Amino acid sequence: MTWKRITLPPLYRLFLLTYFLWALFAQNIEKPRHILPIVVIVSFFLFVSVLQSSSRFRLTVMLILLLSQTIIGIQGVKRQATQLPATYQLAYDFEQKEKPFILLTWEETRVLEYLRVSFPHERVFSFDVFQREKAAFPHAKVYVTDHVVKGFQAQGIDVRPYIHFVRTYESSLLSDPVYGRITVYEWREEEKRE
Repeated sequence: MTWKRITLPPLYRLFLLTYFLWALFAQNIEKPRHILPIVVIVSFFLFVSVLQSSSRFRLTVMLILLLSQTIIGIQGVKRQATQLPATYQLAYDFEQKEKPFILLTWEETRVLEYLRVSFPHERVFSFDVFQREKAAFPHAKVYVTDHVVKGFQAQGIDVRPYIHFVRTYESSLLSDPVYGRITVYEWREEEKRE
């Protein structure tokens, strides 16, 4: 059994190397879609090399790989088509909540703005901004996402006495690795004084 070496023109090699470095260093590694073009290109060249070889074993392995990836891909597309993303679930649920309240988020606000929700929400990255936003709504319930809680904890703020679990929204972590699971807490100041 001899392996045929794939030789790429220098321009293709330069493109692959450049894209690989860009995907590795300039993109968010938590998002698999940024590396996907490399996988597609490499798979294409592997498939072409297998077709050019006379080995039935390699062709069978490649066809099994192609078939299994097709089945897995179809299942993923069906799941994504029928399941709402966690941020959408959060938005639709909070549209039904009794007002007044404010939802303070880390990055989820981008999706809430896109959906044009009717309830107040703000993006907060620091505890100082959080306190200003909270003060602007003195008689409203304050809700925070787990990403806000984790951000405050990373800044050295102990939030445990203030937060009370409300609900967790879940969707596919494969299609949305960062916001496929969002937990919402209610912020209660009076618990600190008791």
